[in-house]
Amino acid sequence: MRCAAHTLQLAITDTLKEDTAATRLLCKIRQLVKKLRTPTYLYLIKKESLLKPALDYATRWNSTVDML
Repeated sequence: MRCAAHTLQLAITDTLKEDTAATRLLCKIRQLVKKLRTPTYLYLIKKESLLKPALDYATRWNSTVDML
């Protein structure tokens, strides 16, 4: 028997792959997060006591939601 959460995650991933507008938006967000993780921006983020921006990983469930 498959896990319901895993099945839902696979369905969401498949849907995002088919939707080109969502794919383009996610690519832009990834680029922004990568830029925010540079030393200059990280210094400013830490100075304001904010959390380090999280980048999503294909093998980690829910990481895209955490990134957004």
